[in-house]
Amino acid sequence: LTGYIEKNIDQNSIYSKLSKLPFYLVMNTNPDDQLYRFQKDGTNGREHHFFYYDFTIENNETVAQTKLPTEITPDNFVVYNVYGHATRERARSLVISESEFVNYAKKVNLPGNGMPACIKNFIQNEKVCLFLGFKYELWPLKILLQALGFSDAVPKQNISFHTNRLSKHEQDFYRDEMKFLFIDSAVEEFVAELVQRFDDPGMVQGLSEQPKKALECVFISNAFPKDEDQKQDLFIRDKISAQLKPMQRAGYISLWSEDMKRASENEPLLLEEKYSKADIFILLGSDSLADDHISRNMQKAIEWVKKDTAKILIPVLVRHYAIEDIKEIAKQNWIPKLNEEPVPIIDDTGNIDKKCAEVAAEIKKIVTTILSSPSNG
Repeated sequence: LTGYIEKNIDQNSIYSKLSKLPFYLVMNTNPDDQLYRFQKDGTNGREHHFFYYDFTIENNETVAQTKLPTEITPDNFVVYNVYGHATRERARSLVISESEFVNYAKKVNLPGNGMPACIKNFIQNEKVCLFLGFKYELWPLKILLQALGFSDAVPKQNISFHTNRLSKHEQDFYRDEMKFLFIDSAVEEFVAELVQRFDDPGMVQGLSEQPKKALECVFISNAFPKDEDQKQDLFIRDKISAQLKPMQRAGYISLWSEDMKRASENEPLLLEEKYSKADIFILLGSDSLADDHISRNMQKAIEWVKKDTAKILIPVLVRHYAIEDIKEIAKQNWIPKLNEEPVPIIDDTGNIDKKCAEVAAEIKKIVTTILSSPSNG
C-alpha cells in the first residue's frame, strides 16, 4: 500500500494543488502523509503537526493530546489521518475491513478514545470546514461527523461539500441535520475556485467588516421542474446562486428558495415568514412566471416591496416572454443588459455561465451599496 501511494501521487496531483491552500486543519481519510509533506515543505516557519487515529489502541485521544497542539491556529496547523497511516511500522493502525470499520465506529465515540479535543474545539468554533472525496451516502462518514460533534446546534457552522452527484435525499439529510452547504462542480474547477477565494479574501469590495445581520435573499422561481424550460430556469438559478455563495459564507447574505425547505416545515407559513423577512427578492423572469403558483409568489413579493421601501426586487431575465404583462416591474430594471436593453440569458447558450456571473456581479453591487450605507443596521 505504501509503495502504491508513493508511485501514484505526483507533484501535479490534486493533493499538490490542495496543499497550497492555507488550511489550519486537514482531516485526511487516505492512509498517507503526502498532503502533510507538501504543506510542510511550504510552511515558511509555521509549526506543523501530523498524527493519525490508531484503532488498535485504547487511548487515542490521550496520546494525541501529547502530540498535537492545544489550539490550532494559522501558525500551528495539523494534518490528522482519520483512518490510520500506511507505513510499515504503522500499517496495523489502518481501518480497512468492514469489521474494523464497525470496531472503529464504536471506539471513536468512547471517552478517551475519540477525536482529539483540539480538533473538535476547532471545528465547533464557527470555522468554515471543507470536506472533499468522501462517499457521503455511506454510514461511516455520518458516524465520523457525529464523533466530531457536527450538528445543526453548532451556531454558524459552515461546511462545504463537493456533491459528487449525491442524491437529493442524502443532500437533504446533511443540510437538515448538519447545515451543510453543497458546491457542485468538477473537482479541478472546485479546487481552482478555492484557490481564488483564498487569494482574494476580500470577496466583497467596498465592505470593511462583516455586517451584524446578513441580508436575506429569496429566489422566486419554479422549484419543482415539470418541463425542460423550467429545468433550465433552475439550472440558471443555481448558477447565479453558486456565484453568490462566497458572500453567503462570509455572512453578507443568506439565500433561500422554496426547494430548500425541510419536508417537516409548513409551506404556507414558511413562505409567509421568508417573504416578510426578505431584504431582496431575486425574480427569475421566465415562462414559469405564468404558472399560478409562481405568479402568486411574484405578486406577493411585489406587494411587500411596495409596502416596505427597504425591500428590493431584482428581476433577472432568463428567456423571452411577455415582459409588458408585468406592469409592476420597470423594464429598465431587468438584468443582464446590453446597451441598456435587457437581454435574456438563454439568448447566448454558449455564454450562460458568463451571463449568470454578470447577474451575480450586479446583485453583489446592490448588496454592497445596502450594507455600506450609514443607515444600515
